[in-house]
Amino acid sequence: MSDSARKRPLTLTVIRASGIPRYSRWGALTLPRSFMEIKTEDATHRTKKTASRSSDPVWNESFVFIQLLSTTSISFKVYHDGRFGDTLLCETTVDVGEILNHTDEFDLQLKAVKNKDHASKPTLTLRVREDTRSAIVGSAIKSVPSGLSTPAAVKGIGKVEGALEKADGGLTTSERASKKFDAALKKAEALSSEESLKTVFNMLGKFSIVFDGLAGVHPFVGIALKVVRALYQVPKAQLDRDKKVVSLIGSMRDLYSSMREFEDIRKTKGLEDIIEKALQQTIECVFFVQEYVGNGFGDRLVHQTISDTGAKIQQFEDAFHNLKTSISEKSLLHVTLVTSRIWEDVETLYLATELDPVDMDSATRPLCHPGTRSKEIQLITEWVIDPNAGSRILWLPGPAGFGKSTLSTTLAHSFSSLRRLAAFVFFNRETQERSSPAAVVRTLAYQLAQFDQRIGQKIHDAIKASPFIPRSHIRNQFTKLIVEPLSSIEGLGADGPILVIFDAFDECGNVETRNALLSVLAEESKNLPSCIRILLTSRPTPDIERVLSKQSHVKRHDLYVTAENSGDVELFVRYSVTSIVEEQDVPVLAPDWPGERAILELVRRAGGLFIWAQTAVRYIRETHDPAGHLSILLGMEALDDGFHPLTQLYTTALMSAGNWEDRTFPPVFRKIVGAILVVKTPLTPAAIDTILCAPSNQSRQIVSYYGAVLLTEPDGTIHTIHPSFYDTLTDRSHAGEKWFIDTGLHNRDMAFCCIDLLDRDLKENICGLVHSTEPFSATLADATRYACTSWVSHVAAVADDASALGDHVYKFLRQHLLHWLEAMSILRQFRNCIVLHRQLLTWIDTHVPMLTELTELVNDSLRFCQLFAEIIEEHPLSIYQVALPFAPTESLLYKQFYQEGALPKVWGDCLTSWPPMLQTLVGHTGDVISVAYSPDGSRVVSCSSDESVRVWDAATGADVLPPLRGHDGDVRSVTFSPDGLRILSGGDSIRIWDAASGASVLGPLLGHDGPITSLAYSPDGAKIFSGSSDKTIRVWDAKTGEPILGPLRGHDGSVQSVASSPDGLKIASGSSDATVCVWDALAGTTVLGPLKGHEGGVMSVAFSPDGLKIASASDDSTIRVWDATTGVCILDSLRGHESIVASVAFSPDGSRIISGARDSTIRIWDAITGAEVSAPLRGHQSYISSIAPSPDGSRVVSGSHDETLRIWDTTAHTLPSYKSPVEAPLSTAFSLDGSKIVVGHYDGNLSIWDSTTGTNIFGPLHGHQDIVSSVVFTADGSQVISASYDSTIRVWDTATGNSVLGPLEHDQVEALLSLAISPDGSKIATGSLNGDLYIWDATTGTRLFGPLNGRNGGIPIALLAISPDGSQVISVSHGASESHRIGTFCAWDVTSGTAISTFTTVLGPLEPDDPDSELIALELVAYSLDGSKIAFRTYGDRKVNINIWDAKTGAGIPAPEDQVSEILLNSFGRDVARTFLQLPLLQNTFPYYMKTTKIPSFIQGIIASAVHSRSVCLHDGDGKFLIIRFPST
Repeated sequence: MSDSARKRPLTLTVIRASGIPRYSRWGALTLPRSFMEIKTEDATHRTKKTASRSSDPVWNESFVFIQLLSTTSISFKVYHDGRFGDTLLCETTVDVGEILNHTDEFDLQLKAVKNKDHASKPTLTLRVREDTRSAIVGSAIKSVPSGLSTPAAVKGIGKVEGALEKADGGLTTSERASKKFDAALKKAEALSSEESLKTVFNMLGKFSIVFDGLAGVHPFVGIALKVVRALYQVPKAQLDRDKKVVSLIGSMRDLYSSMREFEDIRKTKGLEDIIEKALQQTIECVFFVQEYVGNGFGDRLVHQTISDTGAKIQQFEDAFHNLKTSISEKSLLHVTLVTSRIWEDVETLYLATELDPVDMDSATRPLCHPGTRSKEIQLITEWVIDPNAGSRILWLPGPAGFGKSTLSTTLAHSFSSLRRLAAFVFFNRETQERSSPAAVVRTLAYQLAQFDQRIGQKIHDAIKASPFIPRSHIRNQFTKLIVEPLSSIEGLGADGPILVIFDAFDECGNVETRNALLSVLAEESKNLPSCIRILLTSRPTPDIERVLSKQSHVKRHDLYVTAENSGDVELFVRYSVTSIVEEQDVPVLAPDWPGERAILELVRRAGGLFIWAQTAVRYIRETHDPAGHLSILLGMEALDDGFHPLTQLYTTALMSAGNWEDRTFPPVFRKIVGAILVVKTPLTPAAIDTILCAPSNQSRQIVSYYGAVLLTEPDGTIHTIHPSFYDTLTDRSHAGEKWFIDTGLHNRDMAFCCIDLLDRDLKENICGLVHSTEPFSATLADATRYACTSWVSHVAAVADDASALGDHVYKFLRQHLLHWLEAMSILRQFRNCIVLHRQLLTWIDTHVPMLTELTELVNDSLRFCQLFAEIIEEHPLSIYQVALPFAPTESLLYKQFYQEGALPKVWGDCLTSWPPMLQTLVGHTGDVISVAYSPDGSRVVSCSSDESVRVWDAATGADVLPPLRGHDGDVRSVTFSPDGLRILSGGDSIRIWDAASGASVLGPLLGHDGPITSLAYSPDGAKIFSGSSDKTIRVWDAKTGEPILGPLRGHDGSVQSVASSPDGLKIASGSSDATVCVWDALAGTTVLGPLKGHEGGVMSVAFSPDGLKIASASDDSTIRVWDATTGVCILDSLRGHESIVASVAFSPDGSRIISGARDSTIRIWDAITGAEVSAPLRGHQSYISSIAPSPDGSRVVSGSHDETLRIWDTTAHTLPSYKSPVEAPLSTAFSLDGSKIVVGHYDGNLSIWDSTTGTNIFGPLHGHQDIVSSVVFTADGSQVISASYDSTIRVWDTATGNSVLGPLEHDQVEALLSLAISPDGSKIATGSLNGDLYIWDATTGTRLFGPLNGRNGGIPIALLAISPDGSQVISVSHGASESHRIGTFCAWDVTSGTAISTFTTVLGPLEPDDPDSELIALELVAYSLDGSKIAFRTYGDRKVNINIWDAKTGAGIPAPEDQVSEILLNSFGRDVARTFLQLPLLQNTFPYYMKTTKIPSFIQGIIASAVHSRSVCLHDGDGKFLIIRFPST
């Protein structure tokens, strides 16, 4: 026989691998947990060891192959041992002959498979040897399954060994031995699984008796019995058809057989922990076998969902073998619980951030006493593990005190040990975060993600796809975070049952707030996979009963007080009193205390209620005199009819502690315990003492007296032992008791105490912060924090005798209103102030309407919070330094709190009353193109050129959802569906979003050949109408997204706007072709039009609420109103806007027309007469692109190219008055000492003002015939020089207001643009529109030089500056090359009038790529203090750049952005630095002590035109003029 044809046995040792590639996990390359598989056509082996995460795993394991040809192929594969299946990392295949050539260790090159870890070059290190005898025997012994170690198998192996010993070796002997061994195995396999299961079951029956009452073991015995019995009922043939199953069950039998040798297992030291682990492993193994043979929870066989069931079975067998070894050695080896659920670390940091779950730490929750609650535990266990149970929810309603929470905690503990508990959510009415329904689904999702990485991955992916899901409606949360992730995991049920527990559901919020959660849980849980089991405990409240009783998938099991309950209570009481005796430091109590009679009496009085027994035991234990307290309990009088036993127990516990005879004690008790009962979140005793102004440790002392009924959490906070204790204390039938708590009275007390605490603690800058735009970090004491956030809630809970409290609130707010708002900003809860103000106003209106000044102050404060929310949220001190100075000067708030001299002073066009603009919504980073209100008015939606859609809270202005993204390019139109459940958006396509969650519901809908410009829903929400730049209109099915009609053609230009008639039968459209068309919404035919009249494109159309009129807005700056039936123009050209009218709408009652335009104004018109009914609404800093009225007509929201939305009050028909001293300022300048400011006006006049008081000194001063373009003071402040578009300059005396020189005329000059004076006041330089420069003698008015026209090519001179020594003047002009805009700087010698040098800088392209971009312009120029440098500032596209050059050479001097301010301050002086560092127009900011502080956003288009050390002068093109003077310190 040739060598290649000879079969040979081999021992192959897998030593290690190196360079194993990483695998991709959630997009990141991760080190693998690797094992090796070696495979021939007849056999497959894998390493027992799974190497820990490493690229260089070490196994060092040997494998025997009995008969291999040298031509046999053998494959080596390295896998990552993954949770959801194994991942092949690298592999190779060789012939046996190739590896036989090696006599020592050798390497094989492995090939990486589908891997992104390109740097990896994996190798495998092996050792191989040929073995004719020991290999066969070793293989034989190893191949015998542990469950088949029968005499027949042993005898067979013995025959093999004997045959080999007598043989000379070689093929014949090997083949004969193999055949004999195979025969022996077949005999061994004749032993069925039935015998093995019988052995296991009998042993478990013994355990159930032996371990009854042991907390650690007993629960698992019951579960193990149930699952083994269920497996025992599986048909024998079904189990025995797979020898691997027989083998596995046999290994389980061997383990239990090994325990028979112990006479009394319970007394054998060291076995209890081993048996507990064995029981857990048995349960998991049986679940696996059930799934394997198709009798489990999964809808597929387990070997269809687990990639290598052989390896899994081997893991189970190894675990049983190790446990058997532990039994023999009476020491628990390290045995890892093997389960079909493969565990991996779950990356939950991202999910924790997104889901913000409530901490459900059950570590301190009590467990059932060992041996108790057996009936309930058995019933629940059977339901959980029954694959055929039809119900998804098991509801356990029971009375207060039954011990439902203890039972649920015990079940959670048991099933958690078995890795079957997916989530445990428990509620507590005393802990606000654990009683809020809002966080329940998020918490459930987080716990599910922690439980199973597959679930975590699905939830992770869902949130990544729609980040707003965690903040959406509860139903959507449950669907997207629970139902869909669980349902999408293939083979989830193959892992066995998964338990979710909700405990004390009746303490979840209240009937109203939990209704949505309860409905969702009841209705949607039927859609969960069948392996999910939900256990829910609660009191049998009507709302829970009403909802759950309707569901067929909810099983109800009432928890009644029975004889068995009394037996359980007796067990608990006996154990507890024994513990009390054993715990005593000094043996006072007798060993048999308190005696059988006393124990039985306690049990009788408990009436089967565990909370009674628990409270009684705490009452006895928590004292220095247990016997005395026991006597008190036993001496309680018999219960009256209808008097609950808990009430009597609580009464006894209350009255036996504390000195109730001392008349000072009851009020102290009520004060402390009343506070504990009414606080909104649990507090520590120290915080309670602080709030109540109680003596130190008084609360702690009261808590120590009543340890039986008041519990202390690990964080020190206090709550009651049980809700029934709260009910007892607050039940009005007990009003005559000394311990009765009147919650209304104590809410009143807490309101007073919280206010008094804040009165003591609050002050301006309570945390010693420095005002800055940098992020701040600060906190407040627990008591102060609570008082700040909760005082209004306590006030709102007071109904009786509210007058005194109202006065107290008014007194507090008159002194501390701003301090409170500061504290709320520190606590990052400022937006909540808006809600609290409304809550407070409702209380005032209901209970103390006579306090009109309080109403006025709170209303002022509400407007203050709305108007300045953006600024105050950024920094608490902005309340004083920014918001208050800009508040209306006639408001009660301003008069009460503004401090002259201590805060910045604003005068000029400052508010005197609250503006109609309520608040500004900031978040978009591009133009806001479209806005809309939700049908209920609670939300606002907007879309933007930043490619996003945003949803806002209309009351607070806060983001409701993260930005909705999906569009590619500008989002041009957005609206809500008529039912408010959907958001429709259009741009590159049409998309529909869930309004609650932000999830994408439908789309993208494609069909238009150009961008979608406008969208509308039909009134019934069934259709979508779209208009596009492709000149067409289309109609879509809103549910399916399918086209219904269109394209409708008729316009010759882009369709800019579409609107639906109120009956849904007509569509109105407006186009850039300057026409309006009306279409039949059913047939798609033209009904009216094109209607002509506009002289420009129609930007917006709207139907009136009655459908009889159509309003159209045009870029001809007008609005027209048409008869919707005849097409006749009813109102012709409503004029008032000064630019394109971008948006138009009717008020909900049809009486008004509202329009928004690119002149940055909103106008309101009478819909019948066309007259304006109020002054224009101003505040936006750029084009208004969209407006929408609220459903009640009281508000209008607007969107603008200034990237903001603004909400306006339309109930006031007049604008607030502004205290304005000047008309349309254009140029301003401060005197050197800052005491005066000169203002040049559009009408050619000047005025001079006292900048410290805001009073007019002189003016208007007449003389110029055109715009005063530039003004400047002389150094000594005695004169003002002015330049005008009338081509003259004048010199004015600031003492008299008289013109003392001029007009000095310029020859052939169109207008003067710029002006500068030398530091010594002797020379004046002027620059003209046609590029000429003049130099004048400031004393005589003599022209020294000019016109000088240097190298600027006749381009206007925009800026001038004279050097500090007066020898040079630099002129700055804007010019152009063929492709770019150029800034030209010319330096002139003042003494000779000659040009010294010329420098240029490129400002940008002639025409920017983006038509909305602004051209970059030169704004400021200045000499340094020594004249060696020049600085200039450019602005454009909302960006500021400051450059510093050498004044002689024009060479740039490096000035890093973070050093510019320092260089300017040191080299150019403080005033130049301040002027340069103030940011212009669109960034709307000004300097504040060299730090940036925002101007309130309702000030429109402000730019700083002059800066002094303590003052800044601001103005805009609309005529607003402000001077801000800062305090001296």
